[in-house]
Amino acid sequence: MQKITMKTVGLFVFILIFTFTMAACDMVSNNAVGDTASDIANDSETGELEIILDDIDLEESEELENNNDLDESDKFKDETTKAGGKSVLYNRFTDFELEFYIEYQPDSSFNYTETISIEDKDIMEDNFGNNLSVTFTALRESNWNVKVTLSGYNINTNQRVNIAIGETEAMVIAGMKREVRLEVQQVTGDLDITVDQFPSEATGGTLMEHVNVKLYDLEGELLGEMDFDHGIEGQNLLVENLFPAYYTMVVSWEGHGTVEEEVQVRVIPGKVTPVPITLFGSQLTVGVDWKAEPASPDNVMVEQTDDGFLISWDSVENADRYNVLRKRNPYYHDDFVKVGEVEHADGRLEFEYLVLKPELFEIASYNFQVVSVREHDGKPYDLTSEAAGPDDPVAPDPKEYTVTLEQNPDIGVTLSGAGDYKAGDIVPLDASDWNQGYEFINWTSDYVTIDNSYNPTDASFEMPEGDITITANFDD
Repeated sequence: MQKITMKTVGLFVFILIFTFTMAACDMVSNNAVGDTASDIANDSETGELEIILDDIDLEESEELENNNDLDESDKFKDETTKAGGKSVLYNRFTDFELEFYIEYQPDSSFNYTETISIEDKDIMEDNFGNNLSVTFTALRESNWNVKVTLSGYNINTNQRVNIAIGETEAMVIAGMKREVRLEVQQVTGDLDITVDQFPSEATGGTLMEHVNVKLYDLEGELLGEMDFDHGIEGQNLLVENLFPAYYTMVVSWEGHGTVEEEVQVRVIPGKVTPVPITLFGSQLTVGVDWKAEPASPDNVMVEQTDDGFLISWDSVENADRYNVLRKRNPYYHDDFVKVGEVEHADGRLEFEYLVLKPELFEIASYNFQVVSVREHDGKPYDLTSEAAGPDDPVAPDPKEYTVTLEQNPDIGVTLSGAGDYKAGDIVPLDASDWNQGYEFINWTSDYVTIDNSYNPTDASFEMPEGDITITANFDD
């Protein structure tokens, strides 16, 4: 019985040792497999996205597509304007670019951008080929936002403008390259039309009680209409989601007979374009870029002379004459009034305004403006520009205040930071070369908070509106 027990114990010990040995080997083996799997995961945990532009979806112009009566001189213009039967917008742009942008959804700080330049001729003829794609590599596995933007340099405004945008999202799968196809849609814009009408003593006009505004597209379809009434604030005609192009605005009112005028207004992609209409009695001003409106005078200057004021400006190409306006304060009214006019000529123009009573120089201030005027054939009113002139005073230099530095006790410390500063300036403070028997304690002031006040060489404060004294404190 004792022998059997010893054999049983020996067998148990053998099994136990064998089990631990195998477990140890298995652990080593498992670790080796795990490391290998980790290396594989590291090699394959990223993927690729190829972003492919399928199409540029722009508003077609039936008027241009149906135009078959062009002569040879207009052939290229027609081709570029139609842009492959696409948009009247293309011929206003050059230096086209496609921007491909992707963004990691879990963390937007991980984003990448690639830009492709497109030849003007290629985009006019829809000759994109197979080159409009970008491949992004080594991307983390997850969802990514994808955005493609077509932009062009506007030859009229000298600005780069987004013309069309396409957006989607894509899943990056580890170890795979995926294609993402999308089209870009033309960016739309809005027009915000307002009317401000009032009588003008300068033009001899009368008050317009009601003004009607209608907006039409290129095909003559009415897009919006509104009756504006005098004396009611906050009136506006907002026409939204318009394709970037020129639209026809018809403005009509009763005054010097029934007047109706057509104006071309332009929609800017991605923006709300304000269109302010002002009726100065018999004159109409539209605050947008259209071919009939004269440009504002450039570089208007006013110089006081012994007898009055000399007003000078640079002429503009599309004006017939210039109205000179004056505002005097104090006076019986606070508005500008017309005090003279000058016929158009190339170069620098001048107008001399005489002050008949010399004592007015002592009690009154004068402001002047110049308005370009263009005669409007067949209409009972003229076209005027926005007024231009130095009506705002030149701002004086901000006042400076003094910083004085003191030491407590006076132990011959070298202090820097004293001087004159403007309110809002950051004043640095520094203390150095003091007697080693003393220990720097802090910077103090009764009026400001000092940043890092316990640091002798890296303290600072914001300059207040007033003189101030700062003290460097030491202890032995």
